[in-house]
Amino acid sequence: MRLSQAPTWSSERERFEPRVVGLRLYAVATAIGYDVMPGGLARVSPETSAEVISMQRGGSSKDAWVLDGTATVYESLLQPRLTARDIVRSGFYSPSRAVENLFWMGRYAERVESMGRLLRATALRLIESDPSTSAGLEALTALCESARLREISLATQTQSLTKKTATKAANGGEDWLLAAVGDPRVVNSLPANTARLLYCATQLRDRMSLDNWHTVQRLARAHEPAPHDLEAALTILDYVLPACTALAGYAFDDMTRDEAWRFLVMGRRLERMAFIASVVVQVLARPEEEREAALGALLEIGNTIITYRARYQRQPELLPVVDLLVSDESNPHSVCFQLAVLGRDIQEFETRLSFRPINDPRPLLESLRAFDLAQLDDLRPSYAEDEPFGEPLAMILRACERFAYGLSDELSQRFFVHAGEGPQASVAA
Repeated sequence: MRLSQAPTWSSERERFEPRVVGLRLYAVATAIGYDVMPGGLARVSPETSAEVISMQRGGSSKDAWVLDGTATVYESLLQPRLTARDIVRSGFYSPSRAVENLFWMGRYAERVESMGRLLRATALRLIESDPSTSAGLEALTALCESARLREISLATQTQSLTKKTATKAANGGEDWLLAAVGDPRVVNSLPANTARLLYCATQLRDRMSLDNWHTVQRLARAHEPAPHDLEAALTILDYVLPACTALAGYAFDDMTRDEAWRFLVMGRRLERMAFIASVVVQVLARPEEEREAALGALLEIGNTIITYRARYQRQPELLPVVDLLVSDESNPHSVCFQLAVLGRDIQEFETRLSFRPINDPRPLLESLRAFDLAQLDDLRPSYAEDEPFGEPLAMILRACERFAYGLSDELSQRFFVHAGEGPQASVAA
C-alpha cells in the first residue's frame, strides 16, 4: 500500500519537505458501544525517501488537528465528578508484566541485601587478619563460592584491578571480593543484581513513590567508582545495606496492599527463605571447628545478631542460632516465618485467584515445627555415625529451598507467561 504524504517542516534544513505520514485512530469502549475519538496520533517518516513511519526506526509524531466550520463543543468521556459509588479499593487492572516486574523487583532487592550481608561479614574478617577467625573465614569463603560470588576470570582480574591492588590481592586473596562488590561483569555480583533491580523498577516507574525510585537509582550507582581495597568495599557495603532496608520499608509501608503488592512481597519471602535455608545447610555441613567459628557471621548474615545478644548475652552457640534463623516464627528473617506468611498468601490466592500450586509451604512448616533441635546437641548425638551432622534438618531445609524455586516457577507459568497471548493478561481479584 502506498502511504500518503504531507508537507513536513525540517528543522535541520529549515524548509518544508514531503514526508510519509500515517494517522492512528482510537476507539473507546463506553456503556453503549465504541466511540471513535476525534483526531488521532500522526506519525511521520524520518526522511523524505523513507517509507517507514515506525517510532523505533527514527520516525516522529505530530499533532493532528481536526478542522470544523461549526462551533466547537467540548466533549469528554470522563464523568464530571466521582460519586460515592465510584470509590475503588481493590480489583483494579494489574497487567501481568507489571506484576512480574514487581515479583522480580522483590527478589532482586532481597538478593542484593543477602549478598551484601554475606560480603560484609567476609570483608570484615579479611581485614581483621586474626588467626582465631581463620576457620570462620574458610566457611564464609565457601558460602561465597556457592553463591557464585567468587566467579572471576583472569581477564576480569586484569581489567578491573590496578597493579597495586592486584599485587595485594594476590597476597591476601581478596580480588574476588572486590570484583563481587564493584564489577558488574561478575554474574551474581552486587552491581549485576542492582542493575537487574533497576531494570524492573524502570518498568514500574508509575507505581513507585519518588523516594522509592531515587533509592533504587542510588543503589544501582553505589559501586561507582569500583573499590580498590577492602576498606573501600566496606564503605560501599555500608551504604548498600541501609538502602536495602529502605527498600523493604517502602515495600511494607509505602504501597497499597493489592494483588500486585502481594507478588512483590512473595518475591522477597521466597528469595529470603531460599538464601537462609541454603546458608544454614552449608554451615551445618562444615567441619565442627569451622561451623562453630562461623556462627557469629551467620547471625550477621541473617540480620539477627542484636536479637541473639538481647536474649542470650553470650557467645553464639549452635542450637540458639539455628532456632533463631530456622524455627523462631517471631523472627521476620527465619525460615519458619517465611513459610507461615507464604502459607497465608497461598490461601488468599486459592480464594481470590483460584490458584492452587503444587508447591505447598504448609507441610514444610509442620516438619520444621516438629523437628527436635536437641538432635543438634553434640552432647547427645542422635544421628547415625555414617550420617553427616545435622542431616535430618538439612534435608528439610533443602526441601524448603526447592519449594521456593518451585513456587516461583509455578507463579511464572500461571501469571507471567506472555507468549501466544492476544490482549495483555492481567492479575485482578
